[in-house]
Amino acid sequence: MKSLAVVAALAGCASSPTRVQCGEGWAGLSRDRGVPKLDVQPREVITIERVRITGVDERLAATLRTELATKPGATLDDAPIGDDLRRLWKLGVIEDASVAIDGGEITFELSPRRAIMKVVRKGGDALAQSRFRRLEGTPFEPSRVRRMAEALQESYLREGRLDAQVEAKQREHATGVDVCVAANPGARITIAKLEFPGAKSVTKKALLDAMHGKESKVNRVGGAFDATAIEMDEWLLQAEFWEHGHLDVKIGKPTVKRRGSRLDVAIPIDEGPRYRIGTIDTPIAIPLRSGDLFRRSRVVAAVQAIEKAGNPTHVYPQTHVDKDALRVDITFDIEWRYPWDALRFWLSRSR
Repeated sequence: MKSLAVVAALAGCASSPTRVQCGEGWAGLSRDRGVPKLDVQPREVITIERVRITGVDERLAATLRTELATKPGATLDDAPIGDDLRRLWKLGVIEDASVAIDGGEITFELSPRRAIMKVVRKGGDALAQSRFRRLEGTPFEPSRVRRMAEALQESYLREGRLDAQVEAKQREHATGVDVCVAANPGARITIAKLEFPGAKSVTKKALLDAMHGKESKVNRVGGAFDATAIEMDEWLLQAEFWEHGHLDVKIGKPTVKRRGSRLDVAIPIDEGPRYRIGTIDTPIAIPLRSGDLFRRSRVVAAVQAIEKAGNPTHVYPQTHVDKDALRVDITFDIEWRYPWDALRFWLSRSR
């Protein structure tokens, strides 16, 4: 993840205790083969007479046959052999596969995945260790093991453990494959200072209250730093400045400086100019005046006042922003329920 990469870039800035490792005799996880390509171009119309699966025990073969759409009686050029091959591959139990065509006989030649015989777990918490232990006895899928290791490391980073490292390795032998997972969570790195340089119209407290993480202390002094959460909170911070007329506000990317186990975080703010309300076109008296500071909440309140007074179906506030004059002109377009509802409203207002 992009934001996690930003956090991970801060890792290793401070001395850390010796990390646990898988040690000698272990190799990096291999890569899964891609789905084999199949190009069948029969020179003549051939009717399929038999479909076989070889290379796996009969119990597994019986299960895999239920996944095949290629059936006897179909012609070779109409049979979905390629789709069947991809379907078998996605089940995760096949390490290699090919298709042999001999006249009217189709044979799916498969090699089953080797099983994970043992999972060696070093470091990490009890929950993470128990999750990896469940891999024992399952087909060895390098991509699955890799995803689990990456997910564990990301979870540590989200907890503020910026030095976290999780490595997964393999060791092949005659009866299968062993897997080693070495987890080094590292210490939690917390926020010592959180500032909003450039913010003048909105208080620091108001900006913090607008952001998520108040209960969990994420992105708070004393809590963990989460760049992803800040990205999600960007529009909430913008809304606070919109309430003060700053329609062109820009929320910058956070800058983070690490000092040992503490972080100084700054979220730069470019407030931009303030906008005021210009002309107002509405058939109903509303709590909005020309020259007022533009606030989104006041526009919402004006819509609610029109809805309460006239009972229309919809009210659409149309705005025109004049950047040179720093002014917002507003027209309230009203959609009445029926023509006579609008007429009844105007008659009541004219009495």
